[in-house]
Amino acid sequence: MKWSDQSSSKTPLRPEPEVVHICIIDADPIFSRQLGERLAGELPKMVNIVGMYDGIPDVLEVPYEVSLVIFDPELDDFRRLSEAISRMRESFGQEVHLAVHGDFWTEKDNQLKRDLQNLDIWYGFRRYDFRRCIKLVTKIAMGEPVQLWHLEFIS
Repeated sequence: MKWSDQSSSKTPLRPEPEVVHICIIDADPIFSRQLGERLAGELPKMVNIVGMYDGIPDVLEVPYEVSLVIFDPELDDFRRLSEAISRMRESFGQEVHLAVHGDFWTEKDNQLKRDLQNLDIWYGFRRYDFRRCIKLVTKIAMGEPVQLWHLEFIS
């Protein structure tokens, strides 16, 4: 089949992935660096690590629009959870994807997880589950509708 014949195919072309601009909030700089390097290494054309912070940054600290914030809700900044989530949305925008990393995320009856879900935080993965994080970033980069995949990341 000639290349020109392929263009008339009824199979739609997959869209080019969007770059996911990621901010990581964690008190452990080694973990943040490992996560950032792993994401950038596995998804080089889909990932831009915008910043790594040990707490919620002020609005002016964020260099530009962020698509995804990966955060540890057990940091001191999150003791007042509702206020902290509001601050993050103020810093990063209302449309930003917020994803939790923490070993508690896979526990069914975890109070912190329920509190986060009550605040509309539905994505999460265990702390060193880099494969799961890569899968999440890929879904966002490919522009897949959240309704089709968000349940994968609830537990």
